[in-house]
Parts: sequence; structure tokens; C-alpha cells
Amino acid sequence: MLGQLLMVFAIIAVSASLWSRRLSIGNSWERDTTLALILIVTGTVMMSPILSASSFALLHNLTGLYNLEQLPGGLLCVAGDTLLCSMLLQRMVREPAASRILKRQVVAPALLATSAAWLFFFAGGAHRDPVALQHTADMGPINGWMQVYWGTTAAILSYLMSFAFRQLLSLRGADRHRPVADIYMVATMAGMAVGVIGIVTAAAGHTNTALNAIVTIAMFIWVGGLAFGASYSWQRKLRHFNTAGR
Repeated sequence: MLGQLLMVFAIIAVSASLWSRRLSIGNSWERDTTLALILIVTGTVMMSPILSASSFALLHNLTGLYNLEQLPGGLLCVAGDTLLCSMLLQRMVREPAASRILKRQVVAPALLATSAAWLFFFAGGAHRDPVALQHTADMGPINGWMQVYWGTTAAILSYLMSFAFRQLLSLRGADRHRPVADIYMVATMAGMAVGVIGIVTAAAGHTNTALNAIVTIAMFIWVGGLAFGASYSWQRKLRHFNTAGR
């Protein structure tokens, strides 16, 4: 119940942030941030361990397969994190160096990890087992392929958040960037925590209620922090533009 409430609050926070940033979608400098927010919140909702398979019964009814929400959920999270990394990198490095770094250190690892994760998902038969991703200790060890799937998905999310965190460390060196960078740093640390807990869960071979609760709280801080940071950043820019225009 707590997890579902947190996810509802996260969706409300993101909706409010997107509404406050509604004019930013036409701004090429701000577009990546807005799209990243949409992708990440959608992906985290789909992958949340609190939500049961019944929440995505439509996918099962249409395909006869299980857990399919995990695949687009993970893909959306990775895509959103990649856009976030792109936005931060563009503020730190000039083109064409920024594009080269992004392709080599962000896009290539993200594509490789996501492709491998999808392969492990189907190799492990998660599409045929409704509880393949919800193994508890008394159910026995999780399928080895699924351990690799979880570990790969969690590792790439953690890697992308750590990349973003490093860019934020550099950005906060400038006084004008520090307030927003600090908010994003809290959010990215929560994102890294989600990934680390995912790796630990994969290594253990099963999940439990306590870890599910911690992951959901970390997801809420991750998504909520990004939403607040994005809204706060845009409002600061609007105040600056309004002041400059007087």
C-alpha cells in the first residue's frame, strides 16, 4: 500500500513538473530534460516491484505472455537516463566532443546492456512464468538467466546514474548551477541505489518485502528529485528571462 501511494505521489510530482515546464518542449536546450522525465517515470512505474502482474493484465490478455511490462519499462528508463546524461554532458563539453563521449560512454553501453538483458529475459523463460521476477527465499533460487537479466538491467541503470552524477559534480563547481545540481545529485544517488539493490537482489537470487520497499522509496526519491529539479531549474530560467526583459 505504501509503495503504491509513493508511486502515485511520484506521478503527481512529475505531472506538476511537466505542467510547469510545458513551454520547454519547444526549447531545444531544455527538450532532453523534459523527455527524460517522461521516459524515466513511465519506466519506473512499469518496473516497480510493488505493482503486481495484475496491474498489467492487459498485456497478458493480448499476448498470453507474462512480465512483458519489464522490457519496455527497462528500455524507457535507460532511454530517459541516456537523455539526462546527454543534457548534462552538453552543458559541460562543447560539440563535437560531447557527441563522441556520449556515443562511446553512454549510448554504446546502454544499447549493449539493453540488448543483452532482453536476450537473458527470454532465455530465462520469464515470459512464461508469472512469478519469475518475484521469487522469495521460500520459493527457491531464481532462474540463473533471470539473475543475469536483473543484474544487467540494474548495472546499466546504476552506471548511467553514476555518469550523470560525475557530470553534476563538475557542474556544481559553478555558483549558478549549484542549487539545481545539488537536487539532481540527490536524485541520481537514489537512482544508483536502485541499481545497486537490484544487483544485490540478483546476486542473492530472490527478493523480499523489505528490499522491495527500499527500492520503491529510492525510486520515489529518484523520480521525485528529478521532477523537482527540472521544475526548479525551469522556473529559475523564467525568472531570469523576465528580469532581463524589464
